[in-house]
Amino acid sequence: MELNFSDSTLPILQFSDTYTIQEPTVMAIHHATSGERVEVRPLRERLSAEITKTLYKSEHLEVIRVVLAAGKELPWHHVPAESTVQCIEGCLELVVGNETVHLRAGELICLAGGEDHAFKAIQDCSVLRTLVLHVS
Repeated sequence: MELNFSDSTLPILQFSDTYTIQEPTVMAIHHATSGERVEVRPLRERLSAEITKTLYKSEHLEVIRVVLAAGKELPWHHVPAESTVQCIEGCLELVVGNETVHLRAGELICLAGGEDHAFKAIQDCSVLRTLVLHVS
């Protein structure tokens, strides 16, 4: 599947707008607190059963574990402030502007605020997204 990169009117999306978190409605979603350890090791055989989850969220920072099945895409978008994309397992195609990068397990890329980008999972993958939410 080819990504279409010609749209010049890209939306500004907050990560909560980009990902649907499928948590049970009976319980509140747990987010780590300051100083709390969070496991981000590869999910391995549990990968196909996991869903995208916000691990930590504060006024200025959000950390999300994105789980994508091979072939799934996140359409063109940008976030206002800086962010990182770290591939924990699998392989992810990340398109930033006119550049295409394949991120593999153990690799990280930093994005400036406002940079248009899109993702496509080449293999089932688990990715750690870190977003600065507010720039003072």
